[in-house]
Amino acid sequence: MKTVLITGAEGFVGGNLFTLLKEDGFDVSGTYLPELQVRGKNYHACNMLDFDSVSQLVKRLKPDVLFHLAAISSVGQSFREPLVTFNANVLGTANFLEAVRLSGPDCRFFFISSCEVYGNGGSAITEEDPIVLVSPYAVSKYSAELIVNQYRDDYGLKTTVLRPFNHTGPGQRDDFILASVARQIAEIERHKKPPVISVGNIEVVREFMDARDVIRAYRLAVDHAKPGQVYNIASGAGHSIREGLELYKKLARKKLTINVDEARFRPHDIVTLVGSGEKFGNLTGFRRQIPFEKTLEDLLNFWRAKA
Repeated sequence: MKTVLITGAEGFVGGNLFTLLKEDGFDVSGTYLPELQVRGKNYHACNMLDFDSVSQLVKRLKPDVLFHLAAISSVGQSFREPLVTFNANVLGTANFLEAVRLSGPDCRFFFISSCEVYGNGGSAITEEDPIVLVSPYAVSKYSAELIVNQYRDDYGLKTTVLRPFNHTGPGQRDDFILASVARQIAEIERHKKPPVISVGNIEVVREFMDARDVIRAYRLAVDHAKPGQVYNIASGAGHSIREGLELYKKLARKKLTINVDEARFRPHDIVTLVGSGEKFGNLTGFRRQIPFEKTLEDLLNFWRAKA
């Protein structure tokens, strides 16, 4: 039985990946931020900025596979807190790589990067497209990729970089746009706020894949992805935020007014960010399965249950 360690297992994606791999028969452990006080078997408090804590955990568990998801994952937060972002995403990654080098050099190390490294944008972005960094988040993720590559080249670690394109779904925090809108609709339906939703730039286009599809891709990566490679996790289908808002207006039980607030626009925003998943799809058979409409409906129902 393969042992798997998932960093950031308390998160939106990490928690669901934990469940999927466990159901598939893996011996799965996960890390979480100590202040969150997560309860559950095989969950371990770990401050990824504390190398001693990271090293002791990796030495004790000796994972066959490590998914490094723990990160500051919000582009918006990265503009507000660049130093926090750089520390978490760069130093945190380096700490886990060094711990693997010392205690488990045969471990398969999957680094979860981001499509945000393709700052020029586009509608069919491949792994060969230029790296252009237009946010602190993108800088942090690509810097971490360079460290991953250094540990692969100099120390022989079995590293693979996955670059997922934007994804959402039930369980996502409300500091991401579609989850934020879903939460606000749920509150409007409960008469907790006026029926006005303020948003930023609604013309940007992203994939907004269902996270459950992305998690399935990560599972396929365990069996098929090659060390030393970079793979886009992408569907090739883009959706504007405007399109999402129109769908939400149909799903909502109250009439909504959308207020576009230019104060919410980011300093730099990529207009279109849609990837080609051909390389990974040809290798693994991965294809998007859950329609955009279903994702938004499930996300709204998640926030309705919490409202």
